Amino acid sequence: MPVKVQQHNLAGHEDDPCNIPSEQFSKLGCANSPKSTFPRTSTEEFCTGTSLSKDVANNTKNKNKNVFRDGPVVIELFAGSGRLTAALKSCGVHSAFGVDHKKLSSIAPIMLADLTTRAGQALFMTWMDAPNLAGIFAAPPCGTCSLARNIKIRGPKGNIISGPVPLRSPKFPEGFPNLANTNLKRVLAANKLYDFLSKVVLKANDRNLIFVIENPRSSLFWLTKFFQRIKHLFTFVAHQACAYGSERPKWTALAVNRPEFLQIKLT
Repeated sequence: MPVKVQQHNLAGHEDDPCNIPSEQFSKLGCANSPKSTFPRTSTEEFCTGTSLSKDVANNTKNKNKNVFRDGPVVIELFAGSGRLTAALKSCGVHSAFGVDHKKLSSIAPIMLADLTTRAGQALFMTWMDAPNLAGIFAAPPCGTCSLARNIKIRGPKGNIISGPVPLRSPKFPEGFPNLANTNLKRVLAANKLYDFLSKVVLKANDRNLIFVIENPRSSLFWLTKFFQRIKHLFTFVAHQACAYGSERPKWTALAVNRPEFLQIKLT
């Protein structure tokens, strides 16, 4: 039987136009120049909606069976619309697939798993046991970590209107101590994902897998204890999204464990 999980209202990816102030770069172990490198509700079912579902279900029962037969496997963790997976497939990585708590598009196979639950995390770990897994690309949800929440929003007449409130700060990167209700639930859910991501990184490191983590350069995710415990495993590089085809400026940081990714640095 499919595993039923309770849905969480997680924030999705948000563009973040802010830059981390210079004094925060020292905490990341980074240079303070913008051009320098530095360091996602009803119920869902697992393993539904993709051509990989049957194979993955079989692999859960028999971890030693190689169900991914078509070359190397790359997993896009917190995949969203799965654009990276689609790009990998177009480049010949046919066994690439994404993982997220809901499917946002049909351009790539997305395996469904609520990674805020033990069942979802255990399932993902079985996928990591694929013998020809080559690497993982992770873009953890950054909505609760966005410094854009500090920007005052003005209406058509110039008056300040209500908008998303800050949920974290450099002093409280895991969330303000006075959070309550929906905001508290969102931060706790995001923190569960960040904690799980750190465990995934450590397991991947033991297998010497390729690993890339993406977030806005100014995201407070980089300052959380969950990332800080794995920071030493990565090198960091930043780039401007508009230099790679985006229609507006957006600084993005990549934490990488292979030097080849350091070429992604156009500004």
